[in-house]
Amino acid sequence: MEKAESLAAAVHKLEAILDPGLQREIPSCTAIDIDDTISEINVAEFRVLVQKLERLDHGDVPLLTRDEFGCFIWGPMKFLFEAVQTEDDEIFDRLLDAYYKIRQGIVDLVDDEEEVDPLAQFTQLCDGSLNGMLDLHREALGLLRHSGSDALFRSELEQNHESLQEALEGETSDSRAPKRRRMTTESDNEIQEAYKQHKLAMSELKVKLQSPDYRRDHEGFTQRRVEFSSGTWIFSEAKFQFWYGSTDSTILCISGLPGMGMTTLMSTVANKIMAEKECFGSQIGYFYFSPSLQEPHNSLLRALLEQFMDQNEVLLSELVNKHLHAYADGVRETKVLQKLVKRAIETRRTTFLVLDGLDEYHHKEVDQTVEWLLATAKNLLDESSLRITISYRRDSTNLHSRFDSYPSISLENSAHTKDVRRYCGQCCTELQYKFGLMPEKREEIAERAAELSNGNFLYARVLLGHVLSYPAADTT
Repeated sequence: MEKAESLAAAVHKLEAILDPGLQREIPSCTAIDIDDTISEINVAEFRVLVQKLERLDHGDVPLLTRDEFGCFIWGPMKFLFEAVQTEDDEIFDRLLDAYYKIRQGIVDLVDDEEEVDPLAQFTQLCDGSLNGMLDLHREALGLLRHSGSDALFRSELEQNHESLQEALEGETSDSRAPKRRRMTTESDNEIQEAYKQHKLAMSELKVKLQSPDYRRDHEGFTQRRVEFSSGTWIFSEAKFQFWYGSTDSTILCISGLPGMGMTTLMSTVANKIMAEKECFGSQIGYFYFSPSLQEPHNSLLRALLEQFMDQNEVLLSELVNKHLHAYADGVRETKVLQKLVKRAIETRRTTFLVLDGLDEYHHKEVDQTVEWLLATAKNLLDESSLRITISYRRDSTNLHSRFDSYPSISLENSAHTKDVRRYCGQCCTELQYKFGLMPEKREEIAERAAELSNGNFLYARVLLGHVLSYPAADTT
């Protein structure tokens, strides 16, 4: 029997947040290990839950594989029970309440005495309790990034502390669960103070980085994309889909002639990844190599580090606690930045880099960045993957020679040409309105402009913009 779609989605989301460091902290274990943990912390009422889950683990209906049970069910249960028991009573009880609700749903369905239709039982478990357990583990483990009692909450941001309570609160509903709730004012004050110090340190680190204004570039190119929705054709390309969804593909090149709209296209790609990165547990770095940049490789590293800090609280905490004072002003040195950015990439399962305009620079600067990208992608931990998409002009012989062995998508194709044709049609609608053209004439001009531009957005924009600049004839 195939895995239910909802259960498969829950497994995928949970797997995505298990970054390499967290995977090492949550070793795969068995029901026997959980039973020992239950005895140690004196919550014997959850033995029934473990027994019923063990039946599913060994059952004829393969809800999850044996490895998935070890990694996604037994491992997180053991980790959470052991980690949270020494923390605030309220948080510990919320975790127990959440498991209690899940226990009731599973016990009611997986019953030795009842004859239950296997397919119906399978569907109810996937859409209910088992799916809920995977979601609970994803929410909780996404917040508990460090082992050790002091590191679990008080070194994390206040919002993480509150989010964990909210995640567990969503699973609680039964008053029969253990009640040991206690939240002291002193604990709240400690969290508040830690949060303030954390924010201060983050601001200090960003000031030291002095990264280039990558947001302005991205927002500017995004505005162009919004004004005319272009570039979405690339998401249907087989090479893009393989690069986006497979860890076997590291680099994807996008090439074209100057003026074809590569920069706007790269903004479209970056926006898609930004919108979907949470689903994949990934992070993204975007950078446009503006011709006016000084030290382009160093500027790239500073911009990437700041973006990863904004997306990754684990990295931010590590930088603040371990590196800020150690490196001091040296945090802007290229060798230090390369080390920190590589470390940032290793804290996530998948990192996407969208890089545009690298061909604007001389061979020396280009070679430095290319060599670092290739070396970093090659030397990562096995659990982490780096996927890079780079755009460059077709006539950039240096970059072409460096990346000719990697998959490439050329803008000189029919899908891109159709994009330019749609753009011409949109502009000619304005021409029709301004000059009172008949629809047939509008279409004729659009076709002619698209033919003359030959896939070049810049040429089409200049040509039609010139026509639009003429004053309308006075018909009065």
